[in-house]
Amino acid sequence: MHWVSLRRLDGNQTALDRSSYRTTLYACLSRPHAKISTNVESTWLQLPNDDKNLVIGPNETVQVSLGWGYVGSDDILLQLSIHRGLGLQLLRLVEGTDVIDHSHDGELFVFIHNPTSSAVQINDRNPIAMLTVFSPMQVVFQEMSDVRLVGC
Repeated sequence: MHWVSLRRLDGNQTALDRSSYRTTLYACLSRPHAKISTNVESTWLQLPNDDKNLVIGPNETVQVSLGWGYVGSDDILLQLSIHRGLGLQLLRLVEGTDVIDHSHDGELFVFIHNPTSSAVQINDRNPIAMLTVFSPMQVVFQEMSDVRLVGC
């Protein structure tokens, strides 16, 4: 059995499921979170930490704290995905932000994009992400010239 050690950060009052290869993580809006502005510069707009809800407008991207800190481990990978409850099905993680590897050292965030034409509200402590644990295996890739590929 592998242990994944997460550190509870200030303001996080959510539970942690300790009995599975994955766990639900919740929006922690009492921690710093930000929104990418829609102006030309695409700068980060820091949002107040005392918000109890966060509205993600059409075509907006936000950074939301999950309230946990993590120091990477060589023998596991973590993968974040959007929690499918509470009408979040149409939201997307920003490409390239879903895998947490051994080099990570710090707070866990989700970077969420709303590609729809409607605003979506996330409330503090709503389930927002699934964190799944993977154990990578050591492999060697090999090029073969005599393999017959169907349909190529």
